[in-house]
Amino acid sequence: MPQERLASGPRADAGGGGDGSAPQGVLTPERMERWRERLLEAALIGVPLAVIQWAVGRLSARVTSQPWHVLWFVAPLAVAAWLAWQAVVRRRTFRPRGPMRAFLVCYLAVFAVAGAADLLVLTRTTVVYEHEPPRHRLLPAGWGDWRYRVARRYSADQVPLVVVVEPAPGSTTSRSAARFELARLVALAERAGAAGVALDFYFGEEPSPADALLCATVQRARKPVIAGERTVKLPHIHAEAYAPTLEPCFPPERRGHLLAYRDADALVRTVGLRTLRGTPSLSLQVATQLAGGPVAPEGELMQVVFPRDEFLVVAAEELARLDLGDLKDRFLLVGERSDAETFQTPFGPRLGVELHAAAVGTLLTGTWIRRPPAWCGALLLLVACYLLAALAAAGASTGKLFATAAAVTAFVVGGAAISMRLWNVWLDVVYPVAAVWPLAVLLALLRRRLAAASPVRGPAPGDPGRPEAAARGN
Repeated sequence: MPQERLASGPRADAGGGGDGSAPQGVLTPERMERWRERLLEAALIGVPLAVIQWAVGRLSARVTSQPWHVLWFVAPLAVAAWLAWQAVVRRRTFRPRGPMRAFLVCYLAVFAVAGAADLLVLTRTTVVYEHEPPRHRLLPAGWGDWRYRVARRYSADQVPLVVVVEPAPGSTTSRSAARFELARLVALAERAGAAGVALDFYFGEEPSPADALLCATVQRARKPVIAGERTVKLPHIHAEAYAPTLEPCFPPERRGHLLAYRDADALVRTVGLRTLRGTPSLSLQVATQLAGGPVAPEGELMQVVFPRDEFLVVAAEELARLDLGDLKDRFLLVGERSDAETFQTPFGPRLGVELHAAAVGTLLTGTWIRRPPAWCGALLLLVACYLLAALAAAGASTGKLFATAAAVTAFVVGGAAISMRLWNVWLDVVYPVAAVWPLAVLLALLRRRLAAASPVRGPAPGDPGRPEAAARGN
């Protein structure tokens, strides 16, 4: 009967458990039974969700190379969610059982899988061997950059670095002249008692007459001199060989790769720490030398945080005029000042050598941005969306559903800001919010549709408070 969809007889209490005489907040057997049922319902949604996310994670690690490739998994899940929703509408039920349970599993899996793969970044390319994509300011990759403004940042004084910038070589600048200049700089750092020198340069395979002097200067230095290693993509990703004349003074253990990654909006937010072959980055080499031991987080990538103030930046031609005491026990990070070596970041345009300096500072101060495991995002999605479904099943009004969605949004955004400020933990906001609001709208539309089918208002269909449902054992 139509009246049975939205109306029923008097309820024993607001929870429909027959314990209306029990004081509010007192656990009774009936209330405990209701909680047990709700936890079981949530588990029957959460377990399949976890299995789907685990399986997709294993498969995507093998077959995807860009964040957007996960759409091959997201699209079928979205279709399955739509088909399940059609069954929900036909059966006209709010309870998370049958079609509604299948819908929630597929619906949540769409957002959980997308969040774990960082789908909104779309693409992530290196700044070394791939061309610069056009910058699109409205792409969703930058929607989370507000976190950088509240992140816990360090002071440049905490990092014993001096950034030395050289002008871009002109068309007439010879390879020998550039390497003679580097030899002079290494010798100056040695006299000043610097902690070491790191060269944000590629030497390439071509020798030069200056190589003997450069090698002799490096080998005489009592502190480490680390050089950049060029990573070449074709025919496969590998490190470019050094000139035979430079191999003795720059062995593989004194090299570091220079890979950083550019997102689809052309901003550089991430640097590589290790290649798949285990080669450390230049910044990781420098940080390890300064710390006297391992300092890096697990994994191959790291989101960089720049200091609150600026590193000491000195032009190479002015270095000789500095008080040598200013260089003592500091690592000299040498790079090029040019348009080709300038990259857009969430902190504004920065030179490549400044990006490496920020990576060193991030490693030494432990302020790298941490991402919680994927299951944390899935759990947040499950709790938020199951709460909405449970409220709808209990007869909540449309206004209450939207108010709950707003409260969940405020909680997620506030929690993300606090976690970033205190611990530099990046909690996803977009995916939970994007999941909660469409679900609230769908539940509200379903409620309106059921209300239009019945002139009498009452508890939602399938509500445990309905005497008819209780009599049938539902």
